[in-house]
Amino acid sequence: MRPPGRPQGRYRGARGAGRPARARALAIALAAGALLAGAPACGLGQEPAGGQWYPFTIDEDALAGAPEQSALNRPLGPADRLVVRDGHFYRVGPDLRPGTRDDRRVRLYGVNLSFGANFPDAQQAHRLARRLSKAGFNAVRLHHMDFAPGQQPDPRSILAEGPYPTFNPQAVRRLKGLIAALAAEGIYINLNLYVSYRFRPEIDGLPDFDAPSNRMPIGNAVHVYHPRMIALQEQNARQLIQALGLKDNPALAMVEINNESSLMASWVRMRWNEQAVPSAYEPFLRERWNAWLARKYGGSRQACQAWGTCRADDGQSLPLLARSDGGRIADRFERLLARLQDNLRSVLPAAGEPPELAGESLRLRDFLAFLVDTDRAYLDRLRQVVHEETDPRVPVTGTQMSYGGVLNFDSHAAMDYIDEHQYIDHPAFPGGHDEQRDWSIRALAPSRGQIDTLLALSLRRQEGKPFVLSEFNLPHPNPHGAEILPIVAAVAAVQDWDGLFFFDYATQPEGLKAPGNFTLSGDWGKYVMAGPGAQIFRGGALAPLPGRIALPLTPAMRYGIAASGLGDGLERTAARAGIAPQDGLRWQLASRVLPGDAGAGPLPPRPDAPARQQLLYDRAQQRLDIDAPRIAGYFGALDAAWRGASLQARSPAAAHGSAQLLLASLDEAPLARAARLLLSVGSGTVGTQPGSVPARPKQLQRYKDTLDRWTLEPDPDRPDAPSGARYAKAPAWLWRAPLCVRWTAEPGAITVYPLDEQGRRLPALPAEQVGATDGGFALDLSPRPGARPSPWYEIVRQTPGEPAGSAAPPACG
Repeated sequence: MRPPGRPQGRYRGARGAGRPARARALAIALAAGALLAGAPACGLGQEPAGGQWYPFTIDEDALAGAPEQSALNRPLGPADRLVVRDGHFYRVGPDLRPGTRDDRRVRLYGVNLSFGANFPDAQQAHRLARRLSKAGFNAVRLHHMDFAPGQQPDPRSILAEGPYPTFNPQAVRRLKGLIAALAAEGIYINLNLYVSYRFRPEIDGLPDFDAPSNRMPIGNAVHVYHPRMIALQEQNARQLIQALGLKDNPALAMVEINNESSLMASWVRMRWNEQAVPSAYEPFLRERWNAWLARKYGGSRQACQAWGTCRADDGQSLPLLARSDGGRIADRFERLLARLQDNLRSVLPAAGEPPELAGESLRLRDFLAFLVDTDRAYLDRLRQVVHEETDPRVPVTGTQMSYGGVLNFDSHAAMDYIDEHQYIDHPAFPGGHDEQRDWSIRALAPSRGQIDTLLALSLRRQEGKPFVLSEFNLPHPNPHGAEILPIVAAVAAVQDWDGLFFFDYATQPEGLKAPGNFTLSGDWGKYVMAGPGAQIFRGGALAPLPGRIALPLTPAMRYGIAASGLGDGLERTAARAGIAPQDGLRWQLASRVLPGDAGAGPLPPRPDAPARQQLLYDRAQQRLDIDAPRIAGYFGALDAAWRGASLQARSPAAAHGSAQLLLASLDEAPLARAARLLLSVGSGTVGTQPGSVPARPKQLQRYKDTLDRWTLEPDPDRPDAPSGARYAKAPAWLWRAPLCVRWTAEPGAITVYPLDEQGRRLPALPAEQVGATDGGFALDLSPRPGARPSPWYEIVRQTPGEPAGSAAPPACG
């Protein structure tokens, strides 16, 4: 994740010229009340009649009762050390030896802490750890700790202002205390070594950068090959691990060497000149390139002879390839790749290069191999340092798969697990992140077609290694944001992934009271789904799919995908093999990375489909259902008809909207027989419009002249800005649409308690809103005058001898 103030190159802003002030004011007025709550496929629609915004702020410290999930955790001890075994994470068990019968599988359901949130004082640390445990998390990713070195009383960085790495003693003490507090609550840490520090040539003893600020841009790959930078990173890793007391520390689950950066990433993401070869650094990489050629061919003269594209004398330095060289011959690799893909259903080519790989194509193939080897040497060295300072069992990874592509399988050959990031509907900032009052979203969501994006992530999983999604989000103010935690948890559960880390909890230890940017704290309509997500992924509510389809990838195919310049080359290759993202609803998906001395052979027949699908997607109706014995979910569009699998919903209003619902058993019994259940009603969350009297929720409106992009209304202090601030003013507001819910259950009677901000029971719903149906129960959760809305409902089955509840269905049943 990029820190504030830096653009993300993969996201482009919407086009659209600014309107005159009067026209803009009219558009804002017309858009007032527009709710991005989904519903009709033709558009976002208007707020359904009878719906309402209501203020709601969860008290994380006092949270108890049905929503509270800390029972999933216990303090970490020596038996909880994590190791990699059989392609997953395991505890070593009481005998403290990996690979024995007492090992137990562990899935990490985590959240990121960013910037100052990593450095709470002692009281804040205990409070923060307890909050995260209550939400169901058992892991924290310590992220962006190296941004903005300084000596503030309340640190925002582990680094002080001296030469890298000089540590801030106060930050070290606080972080060490946080790690201890997290371990006491049963929460592991994911340690990030290098994320956002910007080397300072005048302080760190390095050549200058080609930038007015003389700072290396975040995401730059120079630190992967420059010898002094590598040495400084080694020093940072050793000293940080020692200072935090992480040797033989059971709280250390894993280590990430490098966030979102590699030489391959700079190449494939078209950021080569900017990120990889500043003028003062290019000679260092060129020297390594010529040394690599000397090892392969014997020297520059022999390399030119092999390529047939140049002439050189012995000892002459050959130039690095320019990014334009790759683009110029990418079409040859695309044609070659298509032929390889066409053979996927029969027999892939045997080992060795395809016969047409010669000349410029061979030169590009060599250059990509050089980039892979350079990335790999850097990662292998840092992994060795980590293991020297901890022990060889600590799982280590390099960077993320989308930052390097399919050849990261090769550069990460020695890494212990595969890591990835994925955002849906990341805000676009046309003027860059420095302009926080000009941004837009598209209101995308898993239920609105983006489920394929999540399912396709499994193709980036290497068969035989754990797979971790260390950043994901559907950021504020997307009205479907409540989908992201349970749906990602469900995909990860059925695909049998090993770790999830939501981005992020907050950038300060105390959290927020209203939504801000990417935070979970303050985004209460999303937060209510965190606990059920833990039950899905950690609690085994959804079982892994029993069969697996593995896409075979020979070296020729991996280099073909990388050299072709196709950003979706892996997905296209899978499609040629007849593997679609939707197949991830029926089988596990993975990539099988084959060595250079083996052919792939024919694709094996598909396994039998499971008898019951636990995750279902209706593309036409834009609805995703979770259908498992102990948990059921409904995410997507509502209309007047009952829709869904075991949990069904409809809207009694004329304008229908959408719903994000999860029904979970609280006593391990199937939903049909459970004595206690929790119904979580997610929603979009907004803050309060500054200066509004009476206070009202900030409204969503169309972005400039677009038809498919949305933003928040401007703040009073910037009325001519295209957008309002992404950090909201408290209190937060949640949306409640007219809504009816029903599910299958054995005969009986139930009592339904709305829950307050602390998870305590409010007065039970009246009889006219609760009742039995043919084969189950139904609830009318539509807003009612004088009633106190809630995103949580505890459902209690009455036992013999208790007063009988309603036997008739509610009005919407």
